[in-house]
Amino acid sequence: MIRGYDAFGRKPPVTNSYQVRRTCNLMTSFDYTSSDIPEDFIVSYDDIPKHLHQKTDESLGDWRDRLWLQHRTPITTAALEDIKLAYVEVINPLLSQEIITSIQEIPIDLRTNKKIWRSIVSEMFPQIPFAKREAVQEVGQILNLPEVRDYICSSLNDKKKLGIFP
Repeated sequence: MIRGYDAFGRKPPVTNSYQVRRTCNLMTSFDYTSSDIPEDFIVSYDDIPKHLHQKTDESLGDWRDRLWLQHRTPITTAALEDIKLAYVEVINPLLSQEIITSIQEIPIDLRTNKKIWRSIVSEMFPQIPFAKREAVQEVGQILNLPEVRDYICSSLNDKKKLGIFP
């Protein structure tokens, strides 16, 4: 299976450290506004490994792209491949070290929103349009749908289904 994961710059552009960490699935307990996480399970910024912290001279965009490669890709994305690996070999040619090194030399404004990627692909395949929106909704958007919220609440309250909540 040939995958198309890449290092061409995530979107949207980031303007603060919260947005960088959120884009790369590196959240802390304090990033959730109304969270009642027990003290033993609280994750703070200090719990994030030092090599994933923003470097002194690193822009937010460069940090976002580095976290994407050093944290999200090996932790989140790789986990999505596990179930397939018993049946197929998976390769990510756009994540070869040579391509990543080349992309990291490109200015951040060309990486953000995948500008450089779009320019390359649109020249190669001008007849194929780009998607107008993301294909996958965020979990928060799905959980905020009234029908989803109502279903979860009714299921949790239905003793016949779960029987674990009063």
